[in-house]
Amino acid sequence: MFGKKKMKVSAFVVAIMFLVTCLTTVVQAEIDTEILTSEGDLFLEVGEVSASSGESVVIPVKLLNVPIQGINNCDFRLNYNADELDIIDVSVGDIVEEESDFYFNCNEEEGKLYFLFHDETGVGSRLILEDGIFFEIEAQVKSTAENDIIPITMGDLDYEFADYDLNRVSLEYIEGGIVLEKDDIEKEVLIEIGEVSGVKGDIVEIPIELSKVPEQGILAFNYSLEFDEQDIEIIDAVPGGIVGVPEEDMQVSVCNNDGALSFLFCDYTDGDRMIMDKGKFVTIIAEIKNETDKFSAIKLPEYDDNFPDMCFINFDLENFSFEIIGGGVNIERSFTMPEDDTLLIMIDDVKGVSGEIVDVPIMFLNVPSEGIGVLDFTIEYDNEKLEVIDVEIGELAEGGLPGLDYNNRTDVGRLPIIFEERRADEVITEDGEFANLRVKIKSEDTGEIVPIVFDNIGPFANYDLNEYPLISQEGKVTVIEEVFTLDRAEIDVKSVSGKPGDLVEIPVILTNMPKGGMSNQFEFSLNYNSSDIEVVSIESVYDETLFETYLNDDKITCVFFEDSETYQEGDELAKITAKINEEAETGFSKIYDVTTEGVHIIYPLAPIRFNNGGVMIEESLTLGDINGDGEIDSTDYVLLQRYVLEIIDEFPNGVDPYKVADINGDGEIDSTDYILLKRYVLKITDEL
Repeated sequence: MFGKKKMKVSAFVVAIMFLVTCLTTVVQAEIDTEILTSEGDLFLEVGEVSASSGESVVIPVKLLNVPIQGINNCDFRLNYNADELDIIDVSVGDIVEEESDFYFNCNEEEGKLYFLFHDETGVGSRLILEDGIFFEIEAQVKSTAENDIIPITMGDLDYEFADYDLNRVSLEYIEGGIVLEKDDIEKEVLIEIGEVSGVKGDIVEIPIELSKVPEQGILAFNYSLEFDEQDIEIIDAVPGGIVGVPEEDMQVSVCNNDGALSFLFCDYTDGDRMIMDKGKFVTIIAEIKNETDKFSAIKLPEYDDNFPDMCFINFDLENFSFEIIGGGVNIERSFTMPEDDTLLIMIDDVKGVSGEIVDVPIMFLNVPSEGIGVLDFTIEYDNEKLEVIDVEIGELAEGGLPGLDYNNRTDVGRLPIIFEERRADEVITEDGEFANLRVKIKSEDTGEIVPIVFDNIGPFANYDLNEYPLISQEGKVTVIEEVFTLDRAEIDVKSVSGKPGDLVEIPVILTNMPKGGMSNQFEFSLNYNSSDIEVVSIESVYDETLFETYLNDDKITCVFFEDSETYQEGDELAKITAKINEEAETGFSKIYDVTTEGVHIIYPLAPIRFNNGGVMIEESLTLGDINGDGEIDSTDYVLLQRYVLEIIDEFPNGVDPYKVADINGDGEIDSTDYILLKRYVLKITDEL
């Protein structure tokens, strides 16, 4: 459910790790036990527990693969979603010898937990030397929690693990958190188009149902379908019961010449007539025009610029993802059941997607009362498009047919079948399914009809070998398209870090792509704070003729033109190179989407979600940075403590103690400075 993330101690990797926690995707991974027991990285493992809404749980946090030299000090931050979780308490674990060596601070508003451990003896008497539980977090799941997983992730910018000699210890983080146990909440709209059957001239009713409706309700939607105008003509569309006032809120557009069908629903009140319940949205009344034995699909159109964008939104104008399961009309060949003793043998019609295994029944109808004791026939099919995997006995012979034999010749697409009754109770005397063919669809051509036919039909006779008159009807397998889900594509504006004067590169990445990628023209705009950063250049991995950018005040606009090759998952759409201004204030400078709703045009048509990013501008402050590494952490705290205790009489690199350690500026370095620095590392205070 959760995964592990490598933590390296360098400015570059600190920046990369900031990006990782900005992502919402939880990566599933497993940890090799050999790694845990080998020499190398220390592991900080946040446990995974399950809980339901309102429940309190204890989440263990462990240190694994503790080095022989032990851990003298550490400080780090854990992040959690404060909208979904309340932190009740943190208690020290069994590998911490004295509780006084362990400190924590919880920022409930921002969802951050700060931790500091350090051997207060100063001489290494209470180092952490073994694996085990470092501390336990007691937390309560809020009733408002909605996500399936509430992760607890590692803060990326403020962490430090060191041994007694203050050598940094490499760390690997294993993410954990709470798996929420709850009833499924619908987050998408599911539209199911019914399937009906008929022959030429029949008037059929095709229901279109909303079988999944999010609990927030649907304020408005529009979507389009296509049908084969040679097969059916749409006569009318009758609103279903879930549409309260269809004459005001619903519009249907039919173009029989082009085979196009569009729906628009909008609650024009203040939300009083939203669709809240699943059920029938509309019934399509159509006349069958074709007499060809086929399945005529009603489905999503092949997307191009002639079709409008499709969307389903709630009252807050937030897009739902939606899925449309196509249906249509199964146009049958008309036949009349024999009125005399003529036997009817038939192969049923089925449909399925490429690669699917389907059941194709062989039916016997109008079976004479004396029963069938002898039969033989051969089934023929295109072995390049279908493969008969097995033959199963049908419902007519639940106890088995010992006299049944067949030869499945998949190499030539032929299946000879013979039957000879061996006892009087083995004769076939009822109508129904004689056998069932297990058929794998090899054809990849959606809409293709692959016949399964009778060949060389021999005698069908009773026990006395008196033959029956018979007629036969061939069957077919229709290759249909897979269910297509319009997911929400995502564009990630990554986050990086740097100091004033630094050049930074900010990637813009495609993620969570719809099936088929993106190929049509689309554009988006990003705002940034020009007092913090100066955009130097914008580059793309694509040909410059397919990509344009515009800089206007504090806004970047990116335009991508249609290409014969679709954009794919993980592509770097753009790379923004920016310089951090010398006067920039420390903190996070956001780069965020300001695109007007409806501007995004992609293939397939689907909404886009932006994950905003930016630049974390790091402090140039030196006060408190005792060892001069650019970070203020538990190592600086330990050094200051040792200096006050006169265990050491100078700081590393010859740093002037009064420039970095006189925290309160009173001209003395004493316990007051030591306490102020500890509070800062724990984020009890925000500044020194």
